[in-house]
Amino acid sequence: MPVLQEFSRFATEYNTHNSIQRCVAARVVSMLQGDPKRIVDIGCGTGAVYEALDWPVDSFMAVDFSREMLAEHPDDAKVFKQQQDFNQPDVFETIQSFKPDAIVSASALQWSVDIEQTFRNIAGLGRQTAIALFTANTFRALHECAGTQSPIHERKPILEAAQCFEEGRIEFEQYRLPFENTAAMLRYIKHSGVRGRDSKLSVAQVRKLLNEYPLNYLEFEVVYIRQG
Repeated sequence: MPVLQEFSRFATEYNTHNSIQRCVAARVVSMLQGDPKRIVDIGCGTGAVYEALDWPVDSFMAVDFSREMLAEHPDDAKVFKQQQDFNQPDVFETIQSFKPDAIVSASALQWSVDIEQTFRNIAGLGRQTAIALFTANTFRALHECAGTQSPIHERKPILEAAQCFEEGRIEFEQYRLPFENTAAMLRYIKHSGVRGRDSKLSVAQVRKLLNEYPLNYLEFEVVYIRQG
């Protein structure tokens, strides 16, 4: 699975190349109401959500399909690490048995194979929910310049899928991450593991980006969804 290979390959460097993801995680935590004590983080990565918590929890389930990512997640007596894929329905049985107060996910669900089903599975847990995922408008100028397509979901199917959160609040936010030059930008993309299902850029595509990329920053678009 290319997505797993990318994130596992650069797990030890992930925290130094993901300032946007850490910002997103902090906002997801701020969306929670009532300082929940039992939390599940779906697609936890190296632990940005857990590190952003500013209140004590009784138990925290960190779910990720990458063993290498879970190894980088903070260890604590209250942290239970679970290596499972949120694209597989049995992970939601595991989460339900944990009896969480809140479900969170930051910068992971854009890799859902079936975003509608994933949202339905989360909504079906009937818990307070705060999630964030990138849209296909992330890296938009890069894809346009290189002639490639984003591997993640467009705004429209995300909004349509989010209707299962019947009382959900949905917001979009744009971010910019500046770079000294395009070469530094390409290194960031490589080591952050965000290529996902994209194939590697060809030499011609890299050359075109180095010569013609029109911006001095990368674009990110994030949708935030809160329920309960």
